[in-house]
Amino acid sequence: MRGRHDPSLDPIAAAKNGDTDAQYELGVSIIDGMGNPPDYPEAAEWFRKAAGQGHPGAQAALGFLYHRGLGVKRDDGEAVRWLEAAAASTSPDTDAYALWRDYVARQHP
Repeated sequence: MRGRHDPSLDPIAAAKNGDTDAQYELGVSIIDGMGNPPDYPEAAEWFRKAAGQGHPGAQAALGFLYHRGLGVKRDDGEAVRWLEAAAASTSPDTDAYALWRDYVARQHP
């Protein structure tokens, strides 16, 4: 099970060095705004880096962004693909990812 990245550490340096947990946490922080409006395209890039390395939270987050068209072109096929990857993981959240995947898949023609 993955733990959350230690926020007292510099997430940008760790994310740039390939730490998938830091990449995911940085994406979350960017969406949370860190005192600024959310930057969905930048968050999507960090999620994509972590998702491509198998981080289930990032895969699910990227699926959500594709489903909603936030920072990326809306694409339910891509959303389902990323949610399927998250649902196939060993994360304790796989059931939630599978429900979300099924919901998006029903809306995708």
